[in-house]
Order: sequence, then C-alpha cells, then structure tokens
Amino acid sequence: MNTSSTNKPMLIRPTLLAYYIMIAVTIFNKNQYHASIAFILYPVVLVYGLCFIKLQFSLEKMQNYLVTILICFSTIISTILSDVVEWGSAASSFFIFIVLYILITIRDYNANDIKNILKFYAYITLVLALWLLVNIFLSYNLVNGRVSLTILGVRKDENYLSSYIVFGFFYFFTSFLFGSKKKKYLIYSGIIFIAIFMTGSRGALVAMLSCFSFIIVKYIFMSGINGRSIMISFAIVILILAVYLGLSGSALFSRMSDVDGYTENIRLTIWGYAIEGFLRRPWIGSGIQSGTYFAQQHVRWYTHSCFVDLITSVGILGAILYGWQYIVYCTVRRENILFIVSMLLILFVPLMFINGFETATFWMPMALCKITSDYCKQNTFCNLLL
Repeated sequence: MNTSSTNKPMLIRPTLLAYYIMIAVTIFNKNQYHASIAFILYPVVLVYGLCFIKLQFSLEKMQNYLVTILICFSTIISTILSDVVEWGSAASSFFIFIVLYILITIRDYNANDIKNILKFYAYITLVLALWLLVNIFLSYNLVNGRVSLTILGVRKDENYLSSYIVFGFFYFFTSFLFGSKKKKYLIYSGIIFIAIFMTGSRGALVAMLSCFSFIIVKYIFMSGINGRSIMISFAIVILILAVYLGLSGSALFSRMSDVDGYTENIRLTIWGYAIEGFLRRPWIGSGIQSGTYFAQQHVRWYTHSCFVDLITSVGILGAILYGWQYIVYCTVRRENILFIVSMLLILFVPLMFINGFETATFWMPMALCKITSDYCKQNTFCNLLL
C-alpha cells in the first residue's frame, strides 16, 4: 500500500512558529536589558503576520479577555492623563505587546502544542545555562565574579538573562517529578540552578527556591508518603547540600545571602523614590515609565522593577486588574493549582528586580501562562510535561 501521501513532513503551524519566534527574540536581541519593541521590531511584525493567518474572532472568546482589555484601557488612560510623562515609545510598545498577547493566545492549543512551546523554551534555557558554565570554566565574561553571555555582540545584564533562563529549572524539575521521571531532567534542572547562581541574581534564586518548595509540596500530596517519594526527597536534599557545600565558600554566595547588606542596596532607595511619586496619584497612576521619572529626579537609574513600574504607572486600580489577571490564571482544576502558582513564581518573581512591563520580557511569560492556564482549567498539567 502506498502511504507516501500520508507521510508528508508536518509543517510548523503559524501560531506555534509565532510563539517560537517570540520566545527566542525575548533574549536573542541587541539590547543589554529587556526586549523592547525598538530591538525586536521586525520579528514582532512577522509574529503579527503569523497570528493573522486563518484568525477567527468570536465574541465568546473575547469575553475571556475582559480583564486584559481593562488593563489596556487603564494603562492608556493613566498615560494620557499623566502630568509627568507623555505618550511615547514605551506606551506604544505596551499597546503593541498587549494586542499581540491577545492575538497569540486566542487560538485553540492542544496539549501537544503547549508541550512543544514549553519544551522549546526549556531547551533554549538549557543551552544558555551550558554556555554560562563554559564561560565560567574559561573565566570569560566575568564581571565582579558574575558570569553572563554576549549575544549578538551585546553582553547581557545578569538579572535579565537569569530571569529568562530560570523557566528551564521549573520545567525540567516538574518533568522529572510528574512527567516521564527521567533522571536527565533532574540533571538539567541542576545545571540551570548552578548557572543562574553564578550570574549572582537574587531575584532568580528566590524564584527557584520558592518554586522548588511548591513543587515538592505538590509532589508529596500527589504521591503520598511512600518509599519512592521518601527516596527521591532524600536524594534531592543530599543534592542541595552538595551544591551548598560546593558554593558556600564563594564570594557570590556571600553576596546572595547577605540580606542585611541588601536592605542598604541602592535598588531599595530607587524604589522608595518611585513610591513617593506613586503617592501623588495613587489611584490611577502617572503613566508608563513614571516610576523611572520619579526615581531619576534623585538618582540616575531606572526603577529596576517591573512591579514598581506597574504600580506607579497604573495606580491601585490598575494593579488590582493585574492581580485579577493572575487570579484568573490560577482558576484551574484543583490538582493543577500548585503547578500554575509555581509557574507564576518562576516567571514573575525575577521581574520584581528588572524593568520592562511594557515589553516582551513581561508579556511573553504572560502569554505562556495564559495558554497553560486555559488548558489546565479542564485537563491535568502532567500532559504538558516531558
């Protein structure tokens, strides 16, 4: 029987390709920091084109974006009414990415689609983590003991790089415990953990530790107290102790664990100046990038926090809408709640320490959470793992 007609190679669906491009250009761009529209304009135009292929809108689907639309309007209104910032490239970037968020997530994605998207992202983070470890071995791209990567001729800021890579730790570790349970995924998550630690990013470290705690709790609840769960938990504890003993004598460990020193860090001073500005218009905010405007009345730095930027930009009312959006993400089947919470922690805790809520750095993770949450409202998260 001739089966050649049924064995044609499958082309990548346009919407999956759109996701792959967005995930890639969020880190592979010529900006040292976040993925703003100025540095990824042409890929974003391509993604828009892919999203419009066979696109079908329906009022029923758009009802799922009520919170998103309210977020968009509240941000635009706060910027237009602002007395300290004007509508500029940052506001345009926000509008472009929030519309793209709707276009790229409004499609129907099955388990295999979402799994391929998450797997694509996770393996990129593994490659970057291995690249970091090579740099450490060669003593290359080290500044004050912190390692980074030079991508497209630009040395990436360690905090932005680690906020991107940290997802791989979550995905491989959950795949080890709840998916195929292959030992290589535990090794991959360990590689990513060590690589991120060597970047010296406190935000990413906090994200990994908090995510790890939720995942372990989820594992114990799902597996119960039995011989296998005890052995795996014991092995993980031994692994953590080994990593601790190996890194505890390093200067980076002293930096990462110096909580008292962090309270004197300039970042907290910057946040304080931004919050003082927020108190001028606490309810509707002062528009996109107003937090940086307020901070730069006193120091030369940006706010270094997506969420400080967010609260100063859109105020309490806007922040409630963002909080509502995260609650919607968590409205899933009961057995999926800790998985979604862990995903939110790993993707958004690092953003507390970097700028860019109007860029792909913020909205690419939002899009991942949206399609994952939509699937988990009716199905088990285990279908999305390796």
